[in-house]
Amino acid sequence: MYDPALQRFLYSLMRKVFLQLLAEFKRLGTQVIYADFNRVFLLTSKPDANSAYAFAQYLVTAATSQELFQDISFEISQFWNYLAWMDVANFGGVKIPAIEAGDSRATSSDTITMDWNIQAYLPPAIQPYFETQVGNFIFAMYSAKKKGHDGRTPLK
Repeated sequence: MYDPALQRFLYSLMRKVFLQLLAEFKRLGTQVIYADFNRVFLLTSKPDANSAYAFAQYLVTAATSQELFQDISFEISQFWNYLAWMDVANFGGVKIPAIEAGDSRATSSDTITMDWNIQAYLPPAIQPYFETQVGNFIFAMYSAKKKGHDGRTPLK
């Protein structure tokens, strides 16, 4: 029952719908950092996790309201207050779980999560130094971002 032509045709339809979904996300005010059929990393201009969570809920609602995207299911799983991105195998930052991002009463500790594949290619003696230095860089950039935010709320 396997037909290569049918598989190619189905894949091309999936790709077209996926590109239209990414264009819709861009139209709604986000920037696509990375996307494949399994996950999408989006950059928003929201200053904190609570507003980013509300915006993510809006994105999902707006996208699934269109007939073309009704059968696609979305799961919001991660929020990053700061993310240093190289590629899908090399990134790190200050991560907040989606459950905590949706709760305005939750107080998150500043924990840095890193996933650096390039670290494995360094000599074993340098690997801990690399992790420490990159972690210090991420924390310094995150602290500068927090310091730069003056805490004012937008006008309503």
